[in-house]
Amino acid sequence: MRHTSFITVPAALLLTAALAVSCFQDGETVSKTKYDALEKAYGELRESHQKVQADYVKSNEELSAILEELADVSSKTTSLKADLEKGRARMTQAEQIGSRIETLRERIAQLEKEVQLDNSSNKALKETIKQMTELVNKQEQELSSLKDEIAHKNQTISAQKDTIERRNKTIESQKSVIEQQNEELQRTVTHQAMMLFQAGVDLEELGDSSPEVKWKKNKEKVGMMQQVIYKKALEYYRAAEEQGYTPATARITSLKAKIK
Repeated sequence: MRHTSFITVPAALLLTAALAVSCFQDGETVSKTKYDALEKAYGELRESHQKVQADYVKSNEELSAILEELADVSSKTTSLKADLEKGRARMTQAEQIGSRIETLRERIAQLEKEVQLDNSSNKALKETIKQMTELVNKQEQELSSLKDEIAHKNQTISAQKDTIERRNKTIESQKSVIEQQNEELQRTVTHQAMMLFQAGVDLEELGDSSPEVKWKKNKEKVGMMQQVIYKKALEYYRAAEEQGYTPATARITSLKAKIK
């Protein structure tokens, strides 16, 4: 963009007319060569004016577009900060904003370069560019800080996740050990119940096989001993039943009929 010092088109027309009049002094007419040179100068002046106007419009359009983009980037940065406070910010969001800031910086640098080539030194435009550069720097610094916070939170979340995974593995391992111990305990209990049941069966059969005696006194002694054996067998059956051995239930019922 090049804003050169220039004479306005109306002034150029007046200048052209004045030069033309001056060429008709003492009744003399201007030469064709001088007239053509004058006409050429006027044409170049008009083209220069038109170019300056076009460059000015272009610069203002770019300036407006940059300001609009800068405002949107600022809004996105604010949204990222809010997401960070809510624990849902993502590094990809920050990277996208960073890419837009870099593009903005390049556009501002290009506009600043064009303004520096302007001999008319548009101070207002240069000051605006300076302020935009400061805003971009501020946005970049804030974004860098947000990135650090996001990275820190991501590390914390990752560490917590690892801790949870380790705890879950420990719990699963303990659960497996407990299940194995329960299975072993169950097998032990079942085995003990079976042994108690079998002891009861052996005692009941022993009671059933008491010898036949003739003497009354001997019969009483044998009968008493038989009852003691049956009661002991009943204790074993009940112990087996308490440990979940169901066959003992039927034996308890039948044995009770033998106990007087």
